[in-house]
Amino acid sequence: MSFAIFADSGSNLPRRILDTLGVEIIPFTLWINGEAHVCPRCPEDFDSHAFYEKMRNRVEVKTSLLNSAVFEDAFRPELEAG
Repeated sequence: MSFAIFADSGSNLPRRILDTLGVEIIPFTLWINGEAHVCPRCPEDFDSHAFYEKMRNRVEVKTSLLNSAVFEDAFRPELEAG
């Protein structure tokens, strides 16, 4: 049986686990002052200090959940490959 493991970037799985298990990350997008930023694959690549510092300084930060089309786009190549 063939399978693929997906998680979103909110899972905060470390790189070693992602690489060892072959987990595919579907990234969240966040907006800082109206500019879109794609969340990195693993938490080691996210500067949380800078992010929360922006929030402390009242910079406009918005997040949202992933919509179904984003999941479909991520899953489709795996499904088509069998």
